[in-house]
Amino acid sequence: MSQQTSLSRKLDYSVPPVDGDFYRIGNLLNESESRIVKRVRDFMELEIAPIIDDYWARDKFPFEIIPKFAALGIGGIGYRGYGSAGGSMLLNGFIAMELARVDSSIESPRSGACIPALRPARSIFAAMRSKSNAGCRR
Repeated sequence: MSQQTSLSRKLDYSVPPVDGDFYRIGNLLNESESRIVKRVRDFMELEIAPIIDDYWARDKFPFEIIPKFAALGIGGIGYRGYGSAGGSMLLNGFIAMELARVDSSIESPRSGACIPALRPARSIFAAMRSKSNAGCRR
């Protein structure tokens, strides 16, 4: 085999796509959930991956992505009520993986975004507990 043919074969080779789903849990998602995960993956690869390194280098956050991020409609996936998107916690985990796969700094605010919203509920429950446990010591 000539060196030219060998080089030609190497140039024709492309690396297969990475499939990190070693346990095949992706098969547990229904068709609709799989489409959502694909939409998030495409968004991260097309919108975030090309710009995020520059933001990291400048120690800034790309605030211009927030409207695009909101348009994905993934706010509150895994939760029910109060305008959340619903869906399963498994889907929520897959979305977290897709976001963090490209850049974990994009996933962090999304997963923590619901925590401040829960503070009023925690306060109400704490007040209810303290009234029902009046006279009890902890």
